Amino acid sequence: MSPMVRTALTHAGTAIGGGLAVVTLLGAKSSDIVAVYDQMNVVIAEVTKLVTVVMPLATAAYGIYKATTKSKLADIEQDPRVKGVVATPELAAELGPKVVPSAAALPVAAKVATE
Repeated sequence: MSPMVRTALTHAGTAIGGGLAVVTLLGAKSSDIVAVYDQMNVVIAEVTKLVTVVMPLATAAYGIYKATTKSKLADIEQDPRVKGVVATPELAAELGPKVVPSAAALPVAAKVATE
């Protein structure tokens, strides 16, 4: 059996099992369908409110993190076109091998300038 068919059967089984669980629950509780629908609407509305509040906070926190000097230098350091980044010794120690402490970078900069 191919992986694609196996995956399709797994998803179909999950959907059928979920449907049977819902039908069994509704039959066992002898609930009113309208009351269940109203409760689902309340839950969906509350989740939507929560996402509406949390999403701007999460994106703001991510934006603040990406705006830090360390994050910017890490992004630059990962660019294959960059040969080296000059930073303070403390920051260079925290980042990757392309980040060179400013004292060690002076001879390299002089060599590159003469080429």
